[in-house]
Amino acid sequence: MRYYIYRHGYNDENQPEKQGIPYSMRVAEFDVDDAEEALELAHERVTIYPNQTLTAEPADEVDRRGGEVARHGDLP
Repeated sequence: MRYYIYRHGYNDENQPEKQGIPYSMRVAEFDVDDAEEALELAHERVTIYPNQTLTAEPADEVDRRGGEVARHGDLP
């Protein structure tokens, strides 16, 4: 199954707010068995800072929503 990885949170090093970059940004995608495995790979390959988090979304669900990322209540 394909999963899209989103990085949430602004940081001047990789996702600066002042340049109009969105708060939640797709940064990777993986073909794996589940979201947990997708996040494990993402944490190995995607740079995040202390104020940032990663989430994995099933690609088919994101595509069905027209690319809209799911809203997670526990995000900073």
